[in-house]
Amino acid sequence: MLITLATRTFTPEPTAAALRLGALARALAAGGDRVRVLTSRLAPSVARDAAANANRAPREQRPLSFPW
Repeated sequence: MLITLATRTFTPEPTAAALRLGALARALAAGGDRVRVLTSRLAPSVARDAAANANRAPREQRPLSFPW
């Protein structure tokens, strides 16, 4: 089946929605579907930031704590 995803944001844009849609496209393709993605181009400043951060180690994340 051919599946078309039309979205403003897609990988490598560093947003949660872009990462989720990239994962969805990979999962659909792994399941045997053909996937086509229609999207816009990255703004030049976003493209530079994404390229600069691509080789960076992830920041350590502390567990959330709540006062109750």
